[in-house]
Amino acid sequence: MLIHIGFHKTGTTWLQKNLFTRNSDYFFPISDQLEGPSALAMKLIYDEDQYLLNSFCDNKNVIQQNLRQILKSDGYNPEKIAVISHERLSGNPHSSGFDGAVIARRIKNNFPKAKILIGIREQSTWLLSNYFQYLKVGGNLSLSNYLNTKYDGKRPAFSQGHLEYHYLIKDYQDRFSKENVLVVPYELFDSDHSLFLKLIGNFLHIDLSGAQLDFDQKENISSDYFLNYKLRFLNRFRHSNSLNNYSPYSTAISRKIVYHGKELLSTMISNNRDERTKEQLLQKITAWTKDRFAQSNKSTSELTGLDLEMFGYQMENKSQ
Repeated sequence: MLIHIGFHKTGTTWLQKNLFTRNSDYFFPISDQLEGPSALAMKLIYDEDQYLLNSFCDNKNVIQQNLRQILKSDGYNPEKIAVISHERLSGNPHSSGFDGAVIARRIKNNFPKAKILIGIREQSTWLLSNYFQYLKVGGNLSLSNYLNTKYDGKRPAFSQGHLEYHYLIKDYQDRFSKENVLVVPYELFDSDHSLFLKLIGNFLHIDLSGAQLDFDQKENISSDYFLNYKLRFLNRFRHSNSLNNYSPYSTAISRKIVYHGKELLSTMISNNRDERTKEQLLQKITAWTKDRFAQSNKSTSELTGLDLEMFGYQMENKSQ
């Protein structure tokens, strides 16, 4: 079995819709769906009533029962590689990935012989993409407040620790052994499709060179940077969830008004203004991340053998 745990914003949706699908010649997703994130993965996080699992519980009986049901389905082919794919298995970035280690333990206890696939991404570009995803799903904090809100001992928020990849990688290598954990940079997925597939294929001892995949299909593309940033206060009228403290202002009428209002305004905003907003926010993020992840990236390179500097990751100054 292959378990793909994310991180978020590392091409996970593309993999779930193009490679890890029921139509694949190579993979069989352990899910009730033909494609997309694995529903079974959420059994590692929630109980049957959608409460967060007790941190001491592995939910093993429920998970194994669901697994048996899926493997008995008509479409199951034992010659294919069973795969569970869900970026939430690496933790949620908007809550600091607080349960990442707990989930890793549950995966080990439920699937002790699994192989683990982890995607990572240079932290500055990851943060820009993640921040706009945060706005898309209802958040309304400014970029500065999102990056700098400290933990008050109650509800976790974003934390830089979630992007210190070496901790999670080392934990999975310790649990499953180094040879059963593959780490792939998003930048490789974005720049060298053949090598990206070759690494996964070699890891699983299969030849993916013949896979007919649409790498031009883009998923979760951010757009309307200017409006989404400047009008983020309207998100409390579009969504009601923990990211905006369960806003009471989100109704069917308010959602429709905001949606159509933004659609109209977007026709008046030039692409240049969007690009300027994107670049300005990226500059702020780059200043915030300066040297912040250099030590972690060095450790990640040592753990994985990846030349992360080649992909633009912050590294320690060699002269120091």
